[in-house]
Amino acid sequence: MKVIGFHTSWGCSEWAVRSLYNHLRICDEILVSVQAHDEIMVPFGDDTYERIAIEFANDERVKIIPEVFGRGNINTVKCLILNEMLTYVAPGDVVMLCDADEFYDDNSIKEIQSEIDGDWDMLRVYDRFFCINMNYYVGGSHGRFWRIKSNAKFYPTQNLVPVPVNVKTILEDNPMFHYSMLQSMERRIAYWTSDSARDSVQIEWIKNIYNKWNPEGTLDEIRDMAEKNYQLTGNRGFWFNSGVREHETEYLFRYNGQHPEEIEFSPFFNKKDFRK
Repeated sequence: MKVIGFHTSWGCSEWAVRSLYNHLRICDEILVSVQAHDEIMVPFGDDTYERIAIEFANDERVKIIPEVFGRGNINTVKCLILNEMLTYVAPGDVVMLCDADEFYDDNSIKEIQSEIDGDWDMLRVYDRFFCINMNYYVGGSHGRFWRIKSNAKFYPTQNLVPVPVNVKTILEDNPMFHYSMLQSMERRIAYWTSDSARDSVQIEWIKNIYNKWNPEGTLDEIRDMAEKNYQLTGNRGFWFNSGVREHETEYLFRYNGQHPEEIEFSPFFNKKDFRK
């Protein structure tokens, strides 16, 4: 049994290289796909492919797969890529979804390692979903590990069939560090525009709520923004839906602890506001 990472990235070379080093602390091998999942994302390309190819040229654990061609939105094309990656996997192996914006610290890695040989079909992990900068987050959970059967296939969005029956959620005390929102607003808007599962409300939310939210404002200012969020989305918290855990008053959790070492020693660490 191997733990094989499925890593997809585009236009994020600094994040991608660091995340690969982080995920290699968990995975025996990592398959990498570097391609835009939709035409709208092509302008956000950079030297991600070249950086990964050079950085891991002598590391047999990292394999860049050929580009996969297909039509559809971001989620559909990503599933085509994940299913191509499944052709490299044997039944009984564990697949780890390795996004370039997700990192694990020493404690979460130890907990994952202790669970790998357990009795489960899928592991969900709790995460801190950072917003605005590395001091504020909402809490959530995502499926990130699957034990693969011979007829396994992914379908949008990153769901596996046969549907996992024995699902366990871990990392409640050691959440994964999820930096998805710490990128340019233009990139996030383009990504959501491409995703047919999204709608215009979320684009309005990122422009008029997320982009204007001041987590260090007065309680009255924060509550005023929360009310505007409710009028737009129907959700009384900071987020655009109720699918995350939020602080009861300020609507964002505050984080003052350490980040994974690949982030602590990166140019991202002291950035005050990623929206700018």
